[in-house]
Parts: sequence; structure tokens; C-alpha cells
Amino acid sequence: PVALLALGANTEPFLKFLLPANLILLLLAAHGLVQTWHRGLASQRALAAVLGLFILLPLPQALSNLYDDPLYARADYRGMAARIMAEAGTQAGIVLTAPNQWEVFTYYYPDGPNVAPLPDGSTQTTLTDLTGTYTRIYALFWGEGQQDPDRSVEAQLDQLAFPVRDEWVGDVRFVTYAIPAEPATTPETAIQARFGESIRLEGYALSTRQVAPGEALGVTLFWQTQQPLDTRYKVFVHMLRPDGTILTQHDSEPAGDVRPTTDWAVGETIVDNHGLIVPLDAASGSYRIVVGVYDPADGTRLVLDAGGTTLDAGRVTVP
Repeated sequence: PVALLALGANTEPFLKFLLPANLILLLLAAHGLVQTWHRGLASQRALAAVLGLFILLPLPQALSNLYDDPLYARADYRGMAARIMAEAGTQAGIVLTAPNQWEVFTYYYPDGPNVAPLPDGSTQTTLTDLTGTYTRIYALFWGEGQQDPDRSVEAQLDQLAFPVRDEWVGDVRFVTYAIPAEPATTPETAIQARFGESIRLEGYALSTRQVAPGEALGVTLFWQTQQPLDTRYKVFVHMLRPDGTILTQHDSEPAGDVRPTTDWAVGETIVDNHGLIVPLDAASGSYRIVVGVYDPADGTRLVLDAGGTTLDAGRVTVP
């Protein structure tokens, strides 16, 4: 046990595995109190009663925390499973990234070949199969620091699919990916646009020029930097209505947060996929795609060398 603690088993993701030890601890304490009560003197019985009271006093508050305080609630796997069923049914790939997630998740969602516990020795093959079979992928990231410290699962997903939604459900990162088409590996439209002093957009590619309500548009951006960066910038991709308001958007650090700008090497091309889900109530018409870069610390956008803070990246039609 001491060795396990030294190796990091006392970190938050592992603490729940110590819960069964509580039962043993309480049984041992109860055994000691009962023995003292039956065999001890009056003073020893009084001490046993006081100790027993100390054990019982925290229980009402502990039970209240368990049932009423969201801070102590476990991740809502039931809710995530229900959302997946509502959005895609069983026609979606599910990626689970930690031990015991499969047992919990499949209690609420039908198990099948579309449910993949990762990482394992076949991670790349499994992800390639999932993204080649389904147009939606849902990934439940938990305990990545221990299970996948290099974030290899997420890095591969960000290359094979377009992230459209990233949110926390309790302590689980719930990420939705769309695959309207295979992501581009080279720019469809080559440009030379500079954001700020050194971030350069080399080009972009759109997965389609026509996208129906409820479907996804994939946008692939190709970045470089002319000098090392010391700020972690975020990229936004907006789909704008004719009046300039935002219909749908996706914001993240480049490559789904896996390639922050502070890690970019000078001259390296960063392939950055973004997915935009068109709302079901979107009106028919032509929509403009714009791209920008900003500092998440204060929301300040980087200015383009040609002026302004957004770059036009083509148009798409919603039928």
C-alpha cells in the first residue's frame, strides 16, 4: 500500500478506489468499541461511547454532501449516454479513456462494437475504424494524466475528425467530434495572412460548400509561426448570417487544444481542425466563414496584417 501511494495512487482519480477500505475500517472500529463496551470498566465504556459519537456525528453531513451537494456528485454518465442516444442513437463511435468507464457507461448505453475502451495496443487502428464508420464520435476523457499522459488518443482524434463541442460533465471532459468528410492534409485555398507579429495562416480547406441543418461543416486551418510564442492563443471559427451575427461557432486552442501555440516550432505547419454544427432551425441561404485568433486571458483579438481581426474563409450554402 505504501508503494502504491508513492507511485501516485493518492491522486484524485484514484481516491475512489480506496472507498471499500472504509467498510473495513468502520468494522474494525465497531469491533473495538463493542469489545470495550462488554469487557471494560465504566470509564472505558464512557470513552467508547464518546468515540462512537465522534464516528456518528459527521455522517449526516456526509450523507447530505453525497445526495445534495453538486460538488461531491460523480460525473453524470446517465446524462451523457442520454444525450448521445438523442443525437445519434447507436450510430456513433464512443471512446472511453479510463478503466471502469466501460462498466459505468454501458449500464446506461447499449454495449456494441461502436464502444471502444482506450488506450490500448490497437488505439490507432480502432480510431481509424471508428472514424471511417461513423460520422459522429463522442469521447469521454477522464484521468488522462495517468492513463494517457501524452494525450495520444485525443491527438489522433483531432487528426481524424473535427471537434465540435468540448465541455466538462463533472470530472469528465465530454468531447463531440464530427466527420462530414476526411480532414484535409493540404490547403484547398492557399493564402498568406499574418495575425499579430508572427502567427501566419498558410491556407484553409472546407469539407463541403453545402451543409444541411443538423449536419456539420469541417474547417481545416494550416498555421505557422515566424518566431517562438510565449502566449497560448485560441482560434475561433464562426459561421455568420447575412446580417453578420453568429449562427454557429467553434473555439479552441489549435488542434483541439493538443498543439498550444507556445509549443509551435518555427516553420512547422500545424494542422488545425474545427467542426461547426448547423442548427436545425437555420434558414436557407449563404453563410460566411470567418477565422480569428485571440488571447483567452482577456479576449483581445490579434490584428491581421491587412487590418481587421477576422479573415474570410469562404462561404457555404444551407439549402
